[in-house]
Amino acid sequence: MLKIVSLLLMLALAGTAPAAAEPPPSFVFDIYGGFNQSHQMTLSNDGRIFIADGYNHRVVVYSPSGQYLAQFGSYGTGPGQFKVASGIVFDHAGNIFVADQFNNRVQKFSPAFLPSGSFGTFGTNSGQLWYPVNLAISPDGSRIYVVEYFGNRVSMFDLNGNFFGSFGTGGSGPGQFGHPWGIAVSAAGDVMVSDEDHHRIERFSSTGAYLGEFGGPGSGPGEFNIPTGMCFDVVGSLYVCDELNNRVRKFSNTGAFLSQWGSFGSADGQFYNDWAVLSTQAGDIWVSDTYNYRIQVFSYQVTPARRTSWGGLKSLYR
Repeated sequence: MLKIVSLLLMLALAGTAPAAAEPPPSFVFDIYGGFNQSHQMTLSNDGRIFIADGYNHRVVVYSPSGQYLAQFGSYGTGPGQFKVASGIVFDHAGNIFVADQFNNRVQKFSPAFLPSGSFGTFGTNSGQLWYPVNLAISPDGSRIYVVEYFGNRVSMFDLNGNFFGSFGTGGSGPGQFGHPWGIAVSAAGDVMVSDEDHHRIERFSSTGAYLGEFGGPGSGPGEFNIPTGMCFDVVGSLYVCDELNNRVRKFSNTGAFLSQWGSFGSADGQFYNDWAVLSTQAGDIWVSDTYNYRIQVFSYQVTPARRTSWGGLKSLYR
């Protein structure tokens, strides 16, 4: 969903970041790929990065080094078309699932990017969807989680789109949501969901039982001003986009604050509303810098900064 944010509000909230428990990663390069509010990102089995490029109604594919490789999708309601490509995830066979936000469905694509089905219609009944935004898959690959932004719940489906449950309702209590957005599943199967309106991360079991939460409103360590996209890295650390604080925050898998980086702006390492984060196989951290219309890449390795070439950018429009 389009988010309209007051610049004055963001400037007031930017502030100076407090000392972190561990050093943040370093800026490596950025990609200006003609993005229009890029949403969730995910990895293929061979390490390619797939980006749901929301209001361009497409999915864009990049190499880990930032080279443009391919894209699929266009605006519309037919198979393979989107009205805001929002969430994206792979199953173990390499099939791609994309949350088609304003069409209130999830579309399935083959590894060759061919549409092979969809599930969901608009509504709040079982198996229906109300603005699906981000997706996740269980560690065993059998269960797809769909975050419903206006439905204030997470619905669960098998790989064929058969519905078998949901969790969450509107509200501020344990296990309730006010516009959930991001989702990440740990290696143990715990499901983390960002609850935007209540500035917290809630933890659930694989079947949706409430297990706890952390966070709260603010700009200090471990606090949020609208948490959005999330991901786990290979060692189980959780990265959370803190949208209106224009930062990425890093936590342990139990929710202990570890570090953060970012501030409002357009320079290297600054953000104008970060919506999605992805940890790659090489350990790089990709961040969707939404209203700077770019992807920024960070690394814990000491490497020189590099940028996408003009030739690489032009390849998008041939």
